[in-house]
Amino acid sequence: MLPKKFLSLAVIVAFTACSGSGTSGPGASSSQPHQTGSSAKASLKIIVPARHTLASMKKRKPLYVSPSSESILAQSYPHGSSTSNGSTVVDISPGSPNCTSSGSSGARTCMVYVPAPVGDDDFVLTDYDEVPPPGGDYPVTAHVLAVGSLTNVTIVANTSNSLTIYLQGRPSTFVFLPSPMSEPASGTPSSYALQLLVLDTDGNVITAGTNDPYEFPVTLTVAEPSGDTGHTTLSKNGGPGGASQTTSESSDSFSVNYDGGGSAGNGIPGQPSYVPAYFATISADDLPGGVPQPTPNPYAPTAGVGYFSPLYLTGSGAGFTPGYPAAIAFSGSGVTVTITLQQTYQPAGGTLGYGVSSNTCGSSVSVPAPNPDTPQVFTVTSETGSGTPCTVTFTDGVSNYPVDITWS
Repeated sequence: MLPKKFLSLAVIVAFTACSGSGTSGPGASSSQPHQTGSSAKASLKIIVPARHTLASMKKRKPLYVSPSSESILAQSYPHGSSTSNGSTVVDISPGSPNCTSSGSSGARTCMVYVPAPVGDDDFVLTDYDEVPPPGGDYPVTAHVLAVGSLTNVTIVANTSNSLTIYLQGRPSTFVFLPSPMSEPASGTPSSYALQLLVLDTDGNVITAGTNDPYEFPVTLTVAEPSGDTGHTTLSKNGGPGGASQTTSESSDSFSVNYDGGGSAGNGIPGQPSYVPAYFATISADDLPGGVPQPTPNPYAPTAGVGYFSPLYLTGSGAGFTPGYPAAIAFSGSGVTVTITLQQTYQPAGGTLGYGVSSNTCGSSVSVPAPNPDTPQVFTVTSETGSGTPCTVTFTDGVSNYPVDITWS
């Protein structure tokens, strides 16, 4: 019995070949010519999971075969040939007579049949998000969700031939979690886990593994502004950091490594943000071309962009000393120091949100809410002429930057 996980991710293909002329035993040679007039019927059992929202996919492992699957184009070829010798389009949409419901979850099990001539064959499955009209071509609005293939399969007459074909999800868009993200520019190296969600054209997260990798590899690249590079790298599966990493499996894990340096205010040309942005793209060298890819739409994946913007803190006024933590030495009561948080990537509306996360100074030091027009500028005032050492910690909603306060 196949494990449950295998059934949810793979396309199970069971071939039962019957010949109209002649017979051939199971001990056939490794190369079998096609028998004139001999044909077989290949049966494919496909399990389509229920639809899920992107929000629910973020909270658990994604599912694939794509829940948006509506039809399968199944084709067979003489081994090594690019000319199909048999094909069929089967409706596997919800409510299709080719499918049976798998309970209240919305999942369904569908059967697909494709002509399979006796001999050595190649098979290609193409998973679409629409059903073509009877006898017609796929409409221009249809998109390929996945492709699977199996080559040099010997179909033997009067014998049950069981095979497995895995579907490889076709990447279309990318989502980074978390994004935006920050770390304090403390001068000390830090890192955080970065999750990459690879979506098909209908927004379903693709699960890809050793047997069913993404149809095309995905490359993640760090972009830093000219003249201020080398502060951030990407690591895969705990390995060494680099400017880029390539993945073909959804189980790969990534981390963003930051050395704690850089300069505030440097932007990336063409991007609205700071050091650095990380991009997920598919190399042009990996685009379709080698295998039959029947689709009415050109394949044009959209590059995904995630943002990491370090939190910098500067100050002006008597007694301020930069560093991490920064320091203020007040000389008496009523002394004011201006603290400015510098971070180029603050999304519209202040998604991260500047503020004071803690103030252990109590009434000895006041830090009123900043002016809404300059939400990153804070005024720190000593309300007493002396006091015990304490700390005011500033935040962007993700990272914290402490300022130690004393009186001299």
